[in-house]
Amino acid sequence: SELNSVEAVSSSGTKTLSTSSPTTVDVSPNLVFKVTFTDSGNFQEVKVPVTLTVTVFGKPVVTKKQVVPAILSQKSTTVSFGNLQLPTSAFGANATVHVEIGKVRGETNLANNRASYPVLFSLSQ
Repeated sequence: SELNSVEAVSSSGTKTLSTSSPTTVDVSPNLVFKVTFTDSGNFQEVKVPVTLTVTVFGKPVVTKKQVVPAILSQKSTTVSFGNLQLPTSAFGANATVHVEIGKVRGETNLANNRASYPVLFSLSQ
C-alpha cells in the first residue's frame, strides 16, 4: 500500500496536510480526516488496517482505526475518520497527525505506508 494524501475537511473547507510544514486545521464538530492510499502491488489487498493518531507534545490523545475490506491492485481508496473528540490540550499546541497503512500479507516495502503531518488545531470561527 502507498499512502497518497491526508486531507482535513471541515465546515471551513478542505486542506491537504503537508509533512514538511504545519497546516492550520479549523476544528468543528464535523471535522473529518480523509486518508487516501493506493494498492501499489500486483495483487488485491484485503483487510487493510488504517490507523490515524493525533499526538500533542508527543503524547497520543486520539487514535482511530478502520479496516478496508478489500482494494484492487493499482486502485486507490479513501478512508474517513470523524468524531475525533479532540481534547482542549490539542488547541494551539504542537500537534501531529500520524497515519499508518498496515502491512498486508506479502508486502515488503513499508517505507511509503506511513507519514506524520504537523498541524495547528484552531477553533473554527
